[in-house]
Amino acid sequence: MKKVIILTFKKKTLSKLRILILMIVIIPSMRLLSSFTSNTSMQTVMSNANVQQKENINLLNSYEENDEIRITQYFKDWNEKSKKLTKTKYENELEENLYKIFKVVYQPYNMVPLINEQMLDYFEHDLIKVINQAPYIVVQNQLHYTIEDLKDTNEDVYDEYDEYLLTLMDSKNEIKTINNFYPQIDIDFNKVLYLTYEYEVEIISFLGGEERPFSEKNIMAPAIPKGETEKRYQWLRKYIPILYGHWGGYWHLPTHPEILNVYINKELTHAIANYRIGYNFGFAELKKVNGDWVLIKALMNGME
Repeated sequence: MKKVIILTFKKKTLSKLRILILMIVIIPSMRLLSSFTSNTSMQTVMSNANVQQKENINLLNSYEENDEIRITQYFKDWNEKSKKLTKTKYENELEENLYKIFKVVYQPYNMVPLINEQMLDYFEHDLIKVINQAPYIVVQNQLHYTIEDLKDTNEDVYDEYDEYLLTLMDSKNEIKTINNFYPQIDIDFNKVLYLTYEYEVEIISFLGGEERPFSEKNIMAPAIPKGETEKRYQWLRKYIPILYGHWGGYWHLPTHPEILNVYINKELTHAIANYRIGYNFGFAELKKVNGDWVLIKALMNGME
């Protein structure tokens, strides 16, 4: 039986942790910031939105006409296209292992091994609820990874382990990317949608950009959609569990947990995946046991 160890927070470390979290997120290094840029920028995509809307107006028309039949067909068509994209052959052993690591960590219907309840806010609880209720999930279309000399640490000593995980983000090793990432996952494939550029453009164009800016209500309040964007956001969430970006101006279209970066040793036996759930971040450590990747432990240790 595979054993999963979940690290919990000691009370005395929480205040220290929250201060550290704010420092990490608000004044990050450029390298750390780049590892979080899987969020979709509305400004980047909107430049192509008019062309895309003319080619495919099913989403907008379904909303305006409240046409359940059309929107149901929209997602069925997307699902059928996704089935044809699924990766079955790999370029090399490294790529195959990265796909397998993603498959182990990416469990949107069972995120308990990755979660620390003390860190979850309304937004994370709401997101998990939406994921469980929506008929589809959207899988990220890129996977970032870094070849790293990983070391074993004493996971029973929170401060030591936490410090080591944070040093990984300052690694000088190159962050590489698998594009057109269409992994096999342990989920009924009738529920799976791969996020292609075309769907990304259409969804962001459809949602628009009306928002209540970050910290408008109070200093810690995240940005949230408002007006017509809020209406479209809530309507679309009945089908796919999207989330608005904490700082505003972008969307999380992939269904969480989103894998931000995988650190893997050159022997392909040890890996640490940096992940996001809502506005919280964590690390999942995996090792290869008898040829299979196994989740050893997970630590959620960062928030926006």
